Amino acid sequence: MGLKSDAEQLVLYKKCEELATSELSLRSQVTVYAERYQEFQGAIQQSSQMVTSCHTEMEKMGKKIKKLEKERNDFRHRWEITEQNQRKTNEDV
Repeated sequence: MGLKSDAEQLVLYKKCEELATSELSLRSQVTVYAERYQEFQGAIQQSSQMVTSCHTEMEKMGKKIKKLEKERNDFRHRWEITEQNQRKTNEDV
């Protein structure tokens, strides 16, 4: 019975060593994945900031375009009025 007990203890000791080695390996993997996740989170945050910045710039450009279109329409209207007045003047002469 003593031999069997020693043999059982040896098996259990080896199993314990295997599990300890496995635990260390798994903890190392968790650390690596946690670091990768943090990098990923940083990339997502940077991307989000860029999207927000682009959206803000697009809004500014949209407002600027509307303003320039209004100015263009005002100038076109003035030009058309000037053209009409000049034609009337030419016809009267």
